[in-house]
This record gives sequence, C-alpha cells and structure tokens, in this order.
Amino acid sequence: MGLGVYFVGSPQSKLFGRTHPRELVHHAENWFRANCTETLLGIHEQDCGKDGTMLRVRLHPTAEDVEVVAKDNHVIVSAKTSTTGPGYHTYLCGLVRQFGDELKIAWEPPNEEGTGDETGYFYSGDRADLEGQMLEWLQAVVRVILERYEQDSSALAISMSMDYSFEHHGVVATPMGPRSIGWLKATSQDPNRGIDFFTWWPDGMGASYFLGLAVAQIWTDVRWRAPLCDKEMALMCCLKRTLAKAYDLDPLLDYPWREWAELLDYTDDRSVLADVVRNKALPANERPLIGYRRDNVRVRLPGGWSVLVPGSLAETWEESGETWCAWDSSRTVRLSSLVLKEKGGRVVPAEELLASDEATEDSIEHRGTRVIGRAEIGFVTEEDNSYWRLQGRVAAPGTVAICTVCFDGPADRDWAIATWKSIMWQPTLERGRDDCSE
Repeated sequence: MGLGVYFVGSPQSKLFGRTHPRELVHHAENWFRANCTETLLGIHEQDCGKDGTMLRVRLHPTAEDVEVVAKDNHVIVSAKTSTTGPGYHTYLCGLVRQFGDELKIAWEPPNEEGTGDETGYFYSGDRADLEGQMLEWLQAVVRVILERYEQDSSALAISMSMDYSFEHHGVVATPMGPRSIGWLKATSQDPNRGIDFFTWWPDGMGASYFLGLAVAQIWTDVRWRAPLCDKEMALMCCLKRTLAKAYDLDPLLDYPWREWAELLDYTDDRSVLADVVRNKALPANERPLIGYRRDNVRVRLPGGWSVLVPGSLAETWEESGETWCAWDSSRTVRLSSLVLKEKGGRVVPAEELLASDEATEDSIEHRGTRVIGRAEIGFVTEEDNSYWRLQGRVAAPGTVAICTVCFDGPADRDWAIATWKSIMWQPTLERGRDDCSE
C-alpha cells in the first residue's frame, strides 16, 4: 500500500547494445553517484539471479531504496514515494527523466499493468493533483490505524522501518515523531491536518527540506550520548551541517534547538553558530525532548526473533555475520539464533530444544508468549578484565536464540535479566518500511 513509480525503459544508445545487465547497472551507479551528491545516502549492487542485476539507491532516510534493475536489455526504476512526500516524488521524477535523457533510455508509456507513475505527475506535471493523492493516501492509512487502535493499541506505526519498534508516549509512531489520537482523528476527517507527517513536502531543497531531513534522523537514528564510533560521530556532524543549511536559508523556522545543542555538545562544537543555537535552546526547556532512542527500542532480528534494549546502545553485526551485538561503555548484548529440524522436517518442540541444558540451583527459568528460556548469571575474570555475564537460551518451536548479556556491576543485574526475558519470537516478517505496521 503506497504511492510510487515503476518505470520500464529500453536503452537506445550503442553504449549499451546487448550488454550484460551488470554493465547497465554499473553505468547507472556512476550516473547516480555523479548526479545525486546532495541526496545520496547509500548505493549498492545486488545480484538477483535470473531476474537480472539490481542497484539499490538510498536518497532519503524516510524512503525505501530506489531499485534500478537491469534485465533482458531493459532498465526498470521503481520506488515508493508516499513515505516521504510530494517533494520527494517530484525530485525522483526529475531524476528519472534526466537519467533517461542522458543515458538514452526510452521509457514505456503507462499501462494497466502498473508501468509508469501511478500518481500521473511524471506525465502531467500537476503538482496540486499529486498533493491531493498523497493526502488521500495518508487519510486512508490513518483510518486503518484508527480501526486497529480500537482493537489493539500496541506498537502502531506508519511508514516506519520494520527493523525496529520504538517506545513512545503517542498512539502511532511516524518518521516525524509520535502522533496522538487527536491527530489521527483530525487527519481522518481532513487530511490537510496531517501534512506535518511528510518529511519532504515542498519542491526543491529549501530550508524546510533540510529541516525535515534532520528532524527525521533526530527522531529515529541519534543515540543520545557521546558517540562511541566513527559512524555515530559522522551522523552527528552530518546533522549539524544539515541544520546549519536550513538555518542559513531560513532562520525563522521551528528548529529543535535543545536537540541541536545536544549534538553540538557531544561533538564539542564551539563555533559562532553553536553559541546562537545554545542561546536559543535555553527558552525551549519546557518542550519534551524529541528522539525515539531516548527510550527503549525493540530490535527485530532474522528468524523472527526480537529483543528490547535501550535505544542508546550502539549496534553492529560481528564478523561472522551471525551474531548481532549492541553495546555502550558498560553493557553489551549479543544475540544469535539457530533453526533446528529433525529428519523428515519435524519441528522440534521448544521444551526439547532446552532439554540439553542442565538446570542448576542458580538457573533462571522463563516462560513467555511462544517461548521458554533458561539462563545463568556469573562473575567472569578474563586476563585483566572482570565483569558480570548472563548466558541464556530462549527456545520456540524449531528455533533457539542464544543470548549473552555482559555488564560491569550488580546494579545492572535486573536489567540484564529483563533484557533476556524481553526476547520474543514470531513468524518471520519481511524487513523493510511498512505503510501501516503493528
């Protein structure tokens, strides 16, 4: 569910001929790198086997990747745009038009099978109609959310990554912050009341574009503490530059002054603009601080497993690629999982999967929804390093999660146990960004 584009084109230039799909994608990658210097957040190639070669291009933190597929001497460009807004849609349409012109790709006209721009903007240039369709889409999603809220008020979200669910004080999570039941009801009646949902509403890259870009990342990506790695430092510095660009273009917008000041403090920024921001942050103390990662985050991992951890923890996958790790200066959480089936495809019950773990007097038992678990806590000394460690397993039918929680002192013992007990399992969901998730 969502609005977007699906363009199918045929290369007309002798540059391509009957070339291999990977070469087509290579030309596309060079083009996007050269022409999207302001917006490019990530780009990588993916082999799709018989379905050709795909290039994934990330142009905005609230948008799914643009997919560029080369197959059978055709180029397909597809993307969902309603998660971000009409400004993003018009920008992407302009890119596709320029991409086709410069690489000599003839785009097929729209058809009943869904080829083309489903909003019609690519062909009509009617911005007002595009806005209307975006608002109609939002209104329809909000009405679905309201129906779900009446049945179950837990973990509702619109256009959020399915890799995480955030704890917050609203009714529904959105890329621009949680929204209340009042906002939902108002938007369901008049979608214009929900324009603040979209991170990129006007055309072009003016002050509101840069502010929306920064606010979305402040809500979802920032760990609110001093950076622990180069990636975190790079994000904070990027956000400072983005906010500064917005301020230079329009200093009168509603900026997140306190959060901006925090970023300046974490990166020890002593510039002239930093003094301005810190002064403006002082009168704003009554407004609640924004940022989902100030609270706990449920991280969804492969195999249907998930775990609840502080949003401030840094994350990585260890070298084997099989163990997820989250940490800060005094705590570490590691989680991996196995799928276990007997010959003949019999799914092994959870109780049997834990039977090999011999229970002791110090064992901690746990029984949750769909899962059972057993863990032990001990004090560990390794060379010059001493710490507390919880080692536990959580089993569901046919699968086991192995969890290790390390912490410096006994004050974190209850937190370690709660983290282990927070591990949940449910049938695997496809990871991505959902229009309407719960």
